[in-house]
Amino acid sequence: MLTRFAVISFILLFLAGCSGNSSLLSPDLFLQESISRKYSSENSRYLWGLYTISIDKSSLASEIVPVRSTQFNANVTKFLQKPFSPVSMISVSIDGPSSDIPSGLIAVDVSLFHPFPGLSQYAGFDVRGIFMSGGGLDSKHYPNLSWASDDEARLLNADGWTRFWNFSEFTSYETIFGYTQGALVTSGFTPTATLNPYKYFSDELNAESPLEIDPETRGMFSSTGEAHTRRYDLQFPVDGTPKIKFAYAIDASWAPPDPDGGPNFQIDDFPLSANCQEAYQLTVTNSGSSAFYVSSANYGGDLSFDLYIYDWQSGETGMLESQVKAVWIESMTLFPDPVDVLTSSSFQPNGPTSSVVHIDIPDVTPGELLNQKLLIGVESTSPANYRPQLDIGDSFVFPDEPLAAYFIWDVPVLDNDPLAIPVPQVYACGARLSVEIHISDVNWPTLDGYNVYRKISSEPDFDFVSPLNTSVIHDNYFYDYDVLADGTTYDYVVKTVDLNTSESEPSEMISATPEYIAPTGFIDLDAPLDGDMGDTNLTNIVNANVDVDGNVYLVWDTYETWEDFKVNFCRGNINDGMFGETIEVGDGDKPDVAFDSEGTAHIAWGYPSGPDLPTKRYFYNTVTADGTVGTPEELHSFTYGNWWCVEPTIAVTPDDEVHIVFTGYSSGYGVLYIHGHAGDWSPVEKISGDITGFLAIVDPDLKADKWGDLHVAWVGSNRYSILYSKRDTSGVWSPAETVHSVSDNDATDRHALDVDRLGVAHISFNQTSNFPILNDQSPMYTNNRSGTWMEPIEVHSDLITNGPVGVACDKDGNAYVNWYTDTGDQGWQVYCAMIDTSDNIVTTSMISDNSVSEGVIPSFTGITHTCYEGDASVISWWVSRSPNEPPNYSRIQAEY
Repeated sequence: MLTRFAVISFILLFLAGCSGNSSLLSPDLFLQESISRKYSSENSRYLWGLYTISIDKSSLASEIVPVRSTQFNANVTKFLQKPFSPVSMISVSIDGPSSDIPSGLIAVDVSLFHPFPGLSQYAGFDVRGIFMSGGGLDSKHYPNLSWASDDEARLLNADGWTRFWNFSEFTSYETIFGYTQGALVTSGFTPTATLNPYKYFSDELNAESPLEIDPETRGMFSSTGEAHTRRYDLQFPVDGTPKIKFAYAIDASWAPPDPDGGPNFQIDDFPLSANCQEAYQLTVTNSGSSAFYVSSANYGGDLSFDLYIYDWQSGETGMLESQVKAVWIESMTLFPDPVDVLTSSSFQPNGPTSSVVHIDIPDVTPGELLNQKLLIGVESTSPANYRPQLDIGDSFVFPDEPLAAYFIWDVPVLDNDPLAIPVPQVYACGARLSVEIHISDVNWPTLDGYNVYRKISSEPDFDFVSPLNTSVIHDNYFYDYDVLADGTTYDYVVKTVDLNTSESEPSEMISATPEYIAPTGFIDLDAPLDGDMGDTNLTNIVNANVDVDGNVYLVWDTYETWEDFKVNFCRGNINDGMFGETIEVGDGDKPDVAFDSEGTAHIAWGYPSGPDLPTKRYFYNTVTADGTVGTPEELHSFTYGNWWCVEPTIAVTPDDEVHIVFTGYSSGYGVLYIHGHAGDWSPVEKISGDITGFLAIVDPDLKADKWGDLHVAWVGSNRYSILYSKRDTSGVWSPAETVHSVSDNDATDRHALDVDRLGVAHISFNQTSNFPILNDQSPMYTNNRSGTWMEPIEVHSDLITNGPVGVACDKDGNAYVNWYTDTGDQGWQVYCAMIDTSDNIVTTSMISDNSVSEGVIPSFTGITHTCYEGDASVISWWVSRSPNEPPNYSRIQAEY
């Protein structure tokens, strides 16, 4: 004999409607039914059977016992006796391994069999197994609507919630249209909840399937005789032992099929009215809710979610709006008053039977992390209440409430404040006369910038009233120049600033000591590495730009004939020597490249134009970070009958403005300047005086500093001088300064320019004392660190230069000058000299390999990793005059 662990009452309700002489059970049995046979064609619900299930505590075996006091009299009795055994219609199996009975958690597989196997005309639709328990929580909007609290039995994995067949409102007791108590239900238990959860049964769902119904199937429960099983995860309250008390009902919808479809009726033979009249499914998808709870004093956020409403009856009109009267949202904890969201939201189509409504509820007030729930009620336009669509007179009682589908959403609540302004990540390093603060990008929709706060390390606290910066920082770096290079250590924190001037919490504290450590030589002299740039007949010139992470933006030109130059671009990283695919950006030669904060490459170049092509042209194009190439745009053209015009140079300032200088004609030949963006350029501005002689050697070089100032250097008329001008952020150019001039028998050319982090300009150039013979030029160097240009120093007297020179600066203001020279039987080689901040030449080293080359043209990219002592890299690029040579490069580092 079974030890009674629990007595579970299953009230089996079968929803069916008939018309004409059709019968729910069979024509002869239906004659005994006391209800009128004049039914409408709409669907209806009936009490079909009532069962009590007993579960053995030790073995988890179950026993199903029929209750014979139902309202179907002889008709139903026949179907409750053999050969129509109840076991063949409903069975229960408890999954022991998935259950935790001492904690009140029981995993139950409930299997239903169609009560009329083989009778296809009685296929059910929208079959739901309803779990009934106590109702400790009350609705704010719907009178008498209550559902289970955490102290009562609950179905944890509900597919939805329904008001049907509850004890308190369907009070035509012991009838087919009212709640009926099982004879063996646990003594003293009455399910008081008026809103109860259910699992949905259909042909296409197995025990643990999510509720996903193919609209073509219409949630059909066919009469094949096969079991339909769903998993119920039941949580019961525990008071020493689990308190197992609940009731269970089966709800289904039906309408008679088209008689012409028989005898084997198919799904299309049943009208849409065979499905339930209310929405058959509601689902919620979080779409960026920011509700959070940190403590009783720190909570808030907004709800943002999408409500998907599935309704079969929308198929008749094609418009779900016609089927839904209201969508009420309420919560016990998140906001005070219920709201009908249809007054501020609209339906958007989602499928043949569904629409989606986006819902935003601002300023919610979660009281804790868990148990923050929304009750969603989707009311049907028609029918208006729970009265069956049958001619049953006035003898039955139904809730006088709108027919509705319900869903309870367990709102996700964050344990941190997502509305708090993000804290930036920062790092810093000290240099000779400054500290450099690097700030990570903060993703914040109303970001304004950053504030930096400083204290001396020996001081206890920061002064958060007055930031170090005088205005909000909009860049990802900040330079503190108000420091002492006497061994003092400074501490820094950074706060993100919102557009409404609110600040984040401070970043992690970082420290730096401004000091100058003179370099002593070069280390890590890499062998030159060839960039994989493809086959080239000749590379004429190469230029590159490198960011602080070692990402390389590389341009060069190739040609088949003197009139068929191509400009090429590729991207890579200097730290691993890996470069991407070569991208052709236009026709021309002598390109230069810069990059902006988004990783877009900006490229300017000239068009090959020797003496036979007197029209000289300059072009511009872009390549985005994802490799998208823009359309070449002509910037300027002029007529000049001599040899090539020189290459343009390009720079991008911290505000992502593009700046280009080149030689050209504007009321005389000279150095010209434009700025802007693709398709939106300023007028051409002449920034030099008139230049006479050979324009190809004017060769202006352009650099932008950290503040957005521009620095330009160029060769004056007939190679007799090096000139310099500076444009401040207000757009004003300084008068041209003479950096260096020579006598009639001397010449200067092939110069290069760089600017260090203190705003000091550094220039290298060639100088010959036997002009016009140019094969014994000396590499020269100067800077304006003192406020005026120092007398240039000869970088090396034995290793003379035979072409362009380059210059770059590190974080301390040390300079690096490179050039190439003819070493006789060793061929053409590239050299680099290190010059410290006292303008002493520390060392010179060859940075190319020892292979013999017909000739090389070097260029210099500058410094990477400027904020790490001992890891400041200088990269030299060069091209060989040998046929089919790709660009070469070598990286060197300073030793301290």
